[in-house]
Amino acid sequence: MVHSGKRLLFLFFLLLPAAPTLAAGSLHPLKLVLPTRSVCASRLGVLCTGVNLEEPLRARVGIALSGGGVRGIAQIGVLEVLQKHDIPVDVVVGTSMGSVVGGLYAAGLTPQEIWDFARRIRWQEILIDRPPRSHLFLGQKRERERYLIQLRLQGPFLRPDIPLAFTPGQRLTSTLTAAVLSSPFGYQTRFDCLPIRYRALATDLTTGQPVLLAKGNLVEAMRASVSIPLLFTPVQKNDTLLVDGGLVSNIPVEQTYATGADLV
Repeated sequence: MVHSGKRLLFLFFLLLPAAPTLAAGSLHPLKLVLPTRSVCASRLGVLCTGVNLEEPLRARVGIALSGGGVRGIAQIGVLEVLQKHDIPVDVVVGTSMGSVVGGLYAAGLTPQEIWDFARRIRWQEILIDRPPRSHLFLGQKRERERYLIQLRLQGPFLRPDIPLAFTPGQRLTSTLTAAVLSSPFGYQTRFDCLPIRYRALATDLTTGQPVLLAKGNLVEAMRASVSIPLLFTPVQKNDTLLVDGGLVSNIPVEQTYATGADLV
C-alpha cells in the first residue's frame, strides 16, 4: 500500500503541469506540451545544445546583411520594418558592417538601440588610435607637429618597421565591446545560443577562402568580419588571419541558407 501511494503521488506531480490542457468532454488523449530545449537555450540563456528538438510550424526567415562601410548602418531600417510588421527573424548572417548590425541585433538589442549606438560613434576617431591632441603634454604636442609620418626603426641596420595596416583597430574593438556589453546576450560564446542564430563572415587572408564564424567571442567575430585590409589589422584566430568578409561575399545569401534559413 505504501508503494502504491508513492506511485500515485509521483503520477500526480508528473501530470500537474498538463492540467491546463485538459478540457471537459475532450476526446483527445492527454498530451504534455513542454518547451523545446532550443527555446530554453536561446530565450533564457540557461541551456544550449544547438539541437532543435521540434520542427517549427513555419519557414525559417533569414537575413543576409551586406557590407558597405558606414552606409551599411542603413540596413537597420530593414530590421525596423520587420519588427513593425511582426515578422520573426530566425537567422542573421552579416558581412563587414552587416556583421556588426546583425551581431548586435542577434544579441538582443532592438533596432532603435542599434541606431542610438551608431549615432554616438565618432567615425573619424575610429580610424585613429593615437590619443587626441588635447590629452598630450606640451612637449608631446610639439613633437607630433614636427612630423607628418612617423616610422619605427628596428634591427641592427635600422630598417623601417612598416605596420600591417593604417590602424591596429583598438578603438574599433573598444567601441564594439561597449555595444556588446550593453546587450542582454552578448556573453554567449556559441552563436546558436543567441536569441537569433548568428554568423559572421570573414576571409582567410592566406587562402582567400570564406570563414563562417559560429562560436567564440562575439566582439572578435564582428571585428574580424569588418577588418578591411590595409585599414585595420587582421584578427588572428588560432593559426588563421581573418580580414573583411566582403572580399569573398559581400551579400552572404548562400551562407544564410547554409545556417538554416528557408527564406532569405
